[in-house]
Amino acid sequence: MKTSRLFIALAMLCMLWDTTCYDPKWDLSTGRSTINFDVSGYYWYLPSIFIYHDITELKWKDCIMKKYRPTNTFHQAFKHESGNYVMKYSAGMAIMYLPFFAIAHGYASASPAYEADGFSTPYQFAIFFGSLFIAFIGLFIIRNVLIQFFDEWTTTILLFCLVFGTNWYEYSTFTGAMTHNYLFVIYSLLIWFSIQFYKNPSSRISIIIGLLTGMAALTRPTEILSVIIPLFWYGDLKGQNYFLYKMEFFIKHFSKFMLASVICLAVGSIQLFYWKYATGDWVVYSYGDQGFNFIAPYFHAFNFSWKTGWLLYTPMMWFALVGFIFLFKKNRNLFLVCFAFFIPFWYVAFSWEIWSYGNCIGQRTMVQAYPILLFPLGYFINWIRTQKQWVHLLFGAVVIFFSYYNIWLSHSGGIFKAGHMTEAYFWKIILTNTPVESDLKLLDATEEFVGERKNIKEIYFNDFEKERGELFQFRDPIEGKSSFVLKGSGASLEPIFFNLKNIESEWIRVSADFITDRNQHIWWKMAQMKVRLYQGEYIVYEQRIRLNRFLKDNKPRRLFLDIRRTNVKNNKVSVIIENMKNENYLWIDNLKIESFDEK
Repeated sequence: MKTSRLFIALAMLCMLWDTTCYDPKWDLSTGRSTINFDVSGYYWYLPSIFIYHDITELKWKDCIMKKYRPTNTFHQAFKHESGNYVMKYSAGMAIMYLPFFAIAHGYASASPAYEADGFSTPYQFAIFFGSLFIAFIGLFIIRNVLIQFFDEWTTTILLFCLVFGTNWYEYSTFTGAMTHNYLFVIYSLLIWFSIQFYKNPSSRISIIIGLLTGMAALTRPTEILSVIIPLFWYGDLKGQNYFLYKMEFFIKHFSKFMLASVICLAVGSIQLFYWKYATGDWVVYSYGDQGFNFIAPYFHAFNFSWKTGWLLYTPMMWFALVGFIFLFKKNRNLFLVCFAFFIPFWYVAFSWEIWSYGNCIGQRTMVQAYPILLFPLGYFINWIRTQKQWVHLLFGAVVIFFSYYNIWLSHSGGIFKAGHMTEAYFWKIILTNTPVESDLKLLDATEEFVGERKNIKEIYFNDFEKERGELFQFRDPIEGKSSFVLKGSGASLEPIFFNLKNIESEWIRVSADFITDRNQHIWWKMAQMKVRLYQGEYIVYEQRIRLNRFLKDNKPRRLFLDIRRTNVKNNKVSVIIENMKNENYLWIDNLKIESFDEK
């Protein structure tokens, strides 16, 4: 057996083990589901049309939201000015889910054990494993593409780098029902059929190319950039100038290009007809206030931020970017195709205002570009193979390390907080497997005190026993007769200020007892404790923690936050505890401010 095919078999076994033993997201009994968050938005068309026969009023949505909670709040569709609901996401994924949905619905309808409601276990199972099947197809297709440009060993190394060394593994194995896995396959097919078209132009291949580009755009409108691949691809130039060849080829086969264009537009128009049916308008912008910033794009944040930087959390792709140099030297025509596609694709990706793309590992939106990026990566590997043995060993060691790092990211068991990372937290938890709860402070604070304290002095203490006002009213206080209560969203404790002019300690610690009736798990709604240092009336330094990261329902906890005074000149400290966006109640007791030094 060819080594590349053998590797694909090994990769499939690893993916099957992970999806059945490590993280079975199709099994609702585990509390993890496949049809949730964005996937539920892509999928919402199917039960709307085929089960509830209601795609505009969505009268059935509340029952499903209450029973399965695919999202914390309903955002799969929005209320249009016409009075009807409009799906947020375009219909491409729903069309690709359709075969798996049909199988699940047939089984659930015939089985007394499951409800045929579109969200029970058969549907979760079918969408999950159907998406895994799509990922397997993608591996075989991209292998067949790569083997036309590289030998067996380079192809095998490329597949290893893709599978174990990039976030393709996460978005094909664990979250394969997202758009990126399916688009990876579409792009792989598009490259394959572009190659075939330039070898043997035919109307049949034109239709296929039109279908693929249309489906890509119907899945994510920005994927209309996929048309660059068949337009810029090349055939056997036989020494002819690339641009002259392209002009002659385009003129000669103009009708076939037009046929592909018509098919592409026909597929894309499915969305237009849906909008017309639902609202009376041919075009509806369904992303609300979200959009692109092409004037001041988010290049640095998208690629290098600790939050979710592509090249920080998928470092294997550095080799691909460097590989463009070798691709340019060795194959100018292929370089033109790859570069002409990748640069606008990349630019559009990092111009999106929600540049973190949700809670993702290494920028999930780049996954569908990997079929193109594998070409410069392959030419980089070919260059490595011409170097001395120590270079081979060094490159092999780096690839293995990057792969281990990538697999750790996918298997970190919640230690890695995708989309919420900070530099301090990253270095605290990198490559660890045992979570330490106190490390969660570093998701908000930039530093922590580690060690023993000395010269501890109490600056302020309040047990809320003497004050009368916002006192605890609905249950026993945390301690004593009363506790301060923040009654839902918009509530905050009046800021506490204290003069530090006569205090020379290195650190300030603020601590208190907290309890909540129902914890908040949405990070931007969590209650916060902030400690600020001032120079005069100006804030010069701040640390904060989100309290709900550490609280459980009706379980009291004593939490503290440290801030280093020696970082800045300061003469005053303030403490703020606020519940600004959290609708749940928060009780506070035994609030204390201390100064101390490091022992």
